[in-house]
This record gives sequence, structure tokens and C-alpha cells, in this order.
Amino acid sequence: MIPVCASRHAIADRFSRRAFATSAGMALLLTLAGCASGPSAPQIALTGDALVDGNAQLAVALPKDRVLWEYRVAATALRRGSLDEARAKLDDALAQAAANFGNINSEAAKSRRMFR
Repeated sequence: MIPVCASRHAIADRFSRRAFATSAGMALLLTLAGCASGPSAPQIALTGDALVDGNAQLAVALPKDRVLWEYRVAATALRRGSLDEARAKLDDALAQAAANFGNINSEAAKSRRMFR
């Protein structure tokens, strides 16, 4: 009996089909794995008053968005001449921004000393 050897074309064809099926499967898997949604913010009833709506949004805002809402409410209060409310919102926003960018931990202080 004479041994039958597969031709190069048959091997290449079989390999390319397997590679295509693997690639298509991975593409489908990555596409489906990428579908995700973030946390939804609670719905608030908008009144049309920018100051009231801004304070309502501030009450339900995510922690990363609180400073921006405080700035926005402060700007609205300044436009309306409510200086006490604007001052309070800006003080809160600046305190939070300083805490975020203040590098409070000891490792940051140690690394700053290295470059003096």
C-alpha cells in the first residue's frame, strides 16, 4: 500500500478554516464581553429653576461629579446675586478639590523629597 500524503493546499486550507473560525469566535466573544452599562443616576424632577435643579442634582451626584455640580450651582448663585450660597458652594468645592489633588499620603511626600 502506498502512503497518502496530504498536499500542501489541503493542509493550508484546513489551517485557514480553523484560524478563521477561531478569529471569528474571539471577535464575537470580545464584542459581547464589551457590552456593559454603568450605574444609572437617580431620576429627579426638573423644575426649570437652575438653582433648585442644580442642588437636586448635587444631592444625587456621584462622588466624582460633586465638585463640578458645586461649581455649577455656585456660578448660578453668583449670576443671581446669592453671594452667601455661592460662597458656601465654592468653599465646599475648593476643599474637595484640594483633598483630591493635595497628595495627602506619606509615599507621595517621600517621593517629592527625592526630587528636591
